[in-house]
Order: sequence, then structure tokens, then C-alpha cells
Amino acid sequence: MEATQTTIQGRLIGASEVKDYTSGISTGQTNLTIGVRTSDGRFNQTNIKADMVNVSDFTTLFDEKVEIVLEGVSINAYNSGNRAALSVKAKSAFIELV
Repeated sequence: MEATQTTIQGRLIGASEVKDYTSGISTGQTNLTIGVRTSDGRFNQTNIKADMVNVSDFTTLFDEKVEIVLEGVSINAYNSGNRAALSVKAKSAFIELV
């Protein structure tokens, strides 16, 4: 699914540099991990790959409740072990404390 702009709220639980698995070279993207506890107590995790941001832009926000505005978004579902997961790729990300 494609979207021009979307907003995600949750706790920022991780940020890392994305590397190509075969060559080990950085792709220039940053992987952000957002966690949300649902009303029934389950924990959902969303992984976001963003261009034009650095890991250092997010380190002070770890474990904080944030709102991320994504632009140029692509969302895909996939299986991760025995769980369903979402892959979200964005051209840019703007983040605010909630």
C-alpha cells in the first residue's frame, strides 16, 4: 500500500543503520522500531525504514512516546516467525514527543 503521508504513535524502542546483507555496506537508510501496547495487552512492533535521517537524530528519544509523521510511504505486511508484521518504508520522517 502507498500513502503520501501517514502518522504513527508509539514508543521509540530502537534505531539502527540498515546494511545490505550480502555486501555489509550501509544502504543509507535508518531503521526505526516503534512499539505499541494494544487494549488487550498485546505488544505490536512496527519497523520503519527512512531515507534522509540518521540514527543520531533519534537516540535521545529512545523509550519516549513519540508521533512520527512519514512522507512518501510504502506499507507491506509479512510474517516474522509465527507473527504478522508490517514493513513501513518512508522517504522522510519527522518526529515529535507526545
